[in-house]
Amino acid sequence: MIFIPEILWDLLLGEFRRRRRRVEQVAYLDGMETEVLAVVTTLTFPKAILGKANFSVPSAAMSKAGEHLGPMARIAQVHTHPGEWVGHSFVDNELAYSHHDGALSIVLPEYGKCVKTIAEAGVHVCRGGTWRELTKLEADRILRVVPSFLDFR
Repeated sequence: MIFIPEILWDLLLGEFRRRRRRVEQVAYLDGMETEVLAVVTTLTFPKAILGKANFSVPSAAMSKAGEHLGPMARIAQVHTHPGEWVGHSFVDNELAYSHHDGALSIVLPEYGKCVKTIAEAGVHVCRGGTWRELTKLEADRILRVVPSFLDFR
């Protein structure tokens, strides 16, 4: 199970809306993980080459975006698509941040500009070097946005 604090989810969406809205964008969800649980603690935006229908992260930029990890792990990649489709293209498959078993890629439609919940995303997992889109039920079982602040006063 992967937990994303609501404050980081909202910050991610805000950044995707604020910056160049007519290009794909990419960010990484970093944090702490065990074999059964991961908690996102850090949102990382790499220095990517952004295009209308794709993006790439040069190796030097990928290295820079991982310098802070230390004992943390890169939990998932999040990127946007121009239309409603939240699948993985051939380019998405090839240029994903990782191809290790269990790597997770989250795709947001419409450049992320109208997205409110993670249920609107396409969630993809890599197994045996092949990316597969999870069903909504499968995605809900492994990925959850959780409250960052509760006030019951």
